[in-house]
Amino acid sequence: LVLSNAQLGALAAAGTLSITSYGSIDLFGDTRFGNGALDLTLDAAALLGYAADGRSSTAITARSFTFLNSGAVLPAAPPAGAPDGAGAFSVTASTATFGAGAKAIAGVSAVTVEASGELIVAGAGSLEAAAPVALNASRVAVGSKARQSIEARDSAGSAFHDISFGRPASGTALGVIEGAGGRLSVVGRRIGVAGDLESPSGTITLDARGAGVFVEAGGRVGVDSAKLVLSEGVQVPMEAGTVQLRAANGNVSVAPGG
Repeated sequence: LVLSNAQLGALAAAGTLSITSYGSIDLFGDTRFGNGALDLTLDAAALLGYAADGRSSTAITARSFTFLNSGAVLPAAPPAGAPDGAGAFSVTASTATFGAGAKAIAGVSAVTVEASGELIVAGAGSLEAAAPVALNASRVAVGSKARQSIEARDSAGSAFHDISFGRPASGTALGVIEGAGGRLSVVGRRIGVAGDLESPSGTITLDARGAGVFVEAGGRVGVDSAKLVLSEGVQVPMEAGTVQLRAANGNVSVAPGG
């Protein structure tokens, strides 16, 4: 199935669009589609960028954006060949979700997700990006009992890339996170936190393999005690979670106010 930008735009006008692949979703040339009322789900093992006419960037706009893998397997040799794109991959949405399953993004120069509300990591799975990653949201929330990892490393596996957590240009006030006990592991060259990264009564591990871990002023890595609801009106505090900050070849720095 091959879709042009115009065809994607027509499908997006329906308001809900789900694209499923038994392998990868391949993005050729400059890809632009979506709108602020679109609920978009990409269900695949990988998003792969390919150059066409010297261009290879992707920009997606949606109300909600979900990237998951419900069972696809990426072949050792992708049908379209090794991804050779060198443009940026960006998503702008009200909410974004990295769902279950092993997922990858390659053939891009950078990955940026901008969510005015929450960016949620949910279920059991992983995201491997062969480029620097910037996740900007009013809150990055680790879902209840989630078991997720985010890693930025080149396709050859020899060099790590930077990962940053920041705030969006226009944020949204959010309520209490529902659920608790989720686990998130983040691995990159340099890991910077200038936004809110939260997993109530859960575990967050930031593992820098190069420049270090930097929690900037205003940044927050929160694993506060969640409340277990036993019945209506009856809540029991749970134990607070665990934060692990690791820097194999650099420093761990927490700025005042971080």
